[in-house]
Amino acid sequence: MGRPKGVKNKTESRYWSKEAKYKYVKLVLSGEYSAMELGRKNNVSHGMISNWIRKYNEGGIEAL
Repeated sequence: MGRPKGVKNKTESRYWSKEAKYKYVKLVLSGEYSAMELGRKNNVSHGMISNWIRKYNEGGIEAL
């Protein structure tokens, strides 16, 4: 039986490059978007974006 084609396992995760994470961080820190707005617009958890911001604030782009 199995999973229907095209349906991903919930445990599968996306890989986010440092550059992609930094792009989201910059958009929120600039005030252009809130983490919630950006997350909704791009189907990304606002909690994940907030976590990236915290890591960036603690250690810069290398911490992402």
